[in-house]
Amino acid sequence: MCCFIGAFLAGGFLLRWWRAWRARLPRPSVAALAAGLVLAGGLAAWHLPHYLSRAEANDRALLTEIFAEPICRAGTADR
Repeated sequence: MCCFIGAFLAGGFLLRWWRAWRARLPRPSVAALAAGLVLAGGLAAWHLPHYLSRAEANDRALLTEIFAEPICRAGTADR
């Protein structure tokens, strides 16, 4: 029960913080943030086949491979 109350209070705090932060941003900043998120998602999707092939070659799960070597490099990990 204490964990639920703590999560409830933390969620309320985060929601209030988000609303205050968003209210201070001018509209172009929100658009730039959205464009940055779309760009980051596109780059992540572009690297997905590369990470999948590396994960298969190293006999790992996809997230394990991403965490093992998050900066994209050619080749496979020696670990």
